Amino acid sequence: MSQKRFANVGVLTAETPFAGATAGEWDNAMTGRFEATLQASWTQEQAIAFEVATEGITMMIGILQGEIYDAGQDHDRVASLRAEVSRLWDERRALRVTDDAAVAAARAKYGPMIRAWRERLKAKPE
Repeated sequence: MSQKRFANVGVLTAETPFAGATAGEWDNAMTGRFEATLQASWTQEQAIAFEVATEGITMMIGILQGEIYDAGQDHDRVASLRAEVSRLWDERRALRVTDDAAVAAARAKYGPMIRAWRERLKAKPE
């Protein structure tokens, strides 16, 4: 007898039980924007652009983490890179799927930086 994985899908509400609490309680502990998120509406294009922007920021964080490792004992450089990583995390957290201008700005800023990093990586002798 085959059982469908999502045979009893319901509507997500703040009262929906989830991992020992409710979805609303988890949201309040994490973001506090449950109701706004449920009421939000965005297009597929916005969702894709947002995903590209957040992944770009995450990629930049990874690149900088590698630079922190490479900086070794250069404490000033490490401190500067860590500050930039922190700023990037803040930017990523603040980004909203419906903020078309901020999403476009992040894509325009970090896309070329990531491409340049990849080109430098390809040019490095092994």
